[in-house]
Amino acid sequence: MDPISVKVLNHRDSELIVWEVNIQPGFGPGRLCGAWVDADNDADNLLRDQWILVLPDARDHVPDVRGMKRFDPVGTRQAIVDEFEAMSAINKASLTPAGNPRAPLQPLKVPAPFDAAQLPVKVRGVSEDDPAIVTTIAAAHAVAELAQAWEKLESIRHSRDYLHGDHPDARPFPAREVADTAVVAD
Repeated sequence: MDPISVKVLNHRDSELIVWEVNIQPGFGPGRLCGAWVDADNDADNLLRDQWILVLPDARDHVPDVRGMKRFDPVGTRQAIVDEFEAMSAINKASLTPAGNPRAPLQPLKVPAPFDAAQLPVKVRGVSEDDPAIVTTIAAAHAVAELAQAWEKLESIRHSRDYLHGDHPDARPFPAREVADTAVVAD
């Protein structure tokens, strides 16, 4: 399943907080939208066959929904870094049509590794009155930054014919799944 979005899940009182991050290329600032849902009534329709990032407060409140995949932000970040390093190596080994070495690729801005314990306690434009909301939106922004990094990487790859490889079209976001479903976004 090619990922279209990642749902960031948090919990407050009796509500499941779901913040969606569209990870398809070209969404920019419009990547985020959120909802508070009644987990008993709405979760199946919202989470079935979706990628989810479970924050620590939601661990014990995630409904069992068919087809959910636990998103691994650290593994996904590493996949992006690895792909950029592979592209940089191809770039370095490749010569220009005139036979000269190519200029190095500009560094790719990839966010720091995700750590739920280190999420900001303030998010611009978000009321600080509800820490669950701030944490959820901060995590969603972290996922959006990964999507932006991948979009930039794909833009670099498409701007140079010799970097296309076997994929002339845009490749889907390299979402990685948590190997052990007992592990959440710690």
